[in-house]
Amino acid sequence: MAFKPLTIGISTSALFDLREEHATYVEGGIDAYRRLQFERRRDPMKPGTAFQVVEKLLSINAPGEKPRVEIALISRNNIETGIRARAHPPDMRGGDVGDHRRRATPPRRIPRSKDHRP
Repeated sequence: MAFKPLTIGISTSALFDLREEHATYVEGGIDAYRRLQFERRRDPMKPGTAFQVVEKLLSINAPGEKPRVEIALISRNNIETGIRARAHPPDMRGGDVGDHRRRATPPRRIPRSKDHRP
């Protein structure tokens, strides 16, 4: 039976604990934040509130088989954060933490408020 995998979008701030990095951004601005993320690019990010949920969802996938669950990482952060997030993703078990570059069509932007008009 052919099926399409369940694709779940999740933000980097839910998947990873970025409180320390956010404090750096608030106190030192974007340049300090980017510098911190670059300096820590080889360090795993601490799991956030949704990390275990994502790992459990991805454990549905069987190695060597077509994934049943995919995770699309959604972020407004810079490239340094993306590099760090993709370097240490949750246990994939045959799945993948994807981004918009891997999709056939880019994801739609979700409006921030009900006042937004497409």
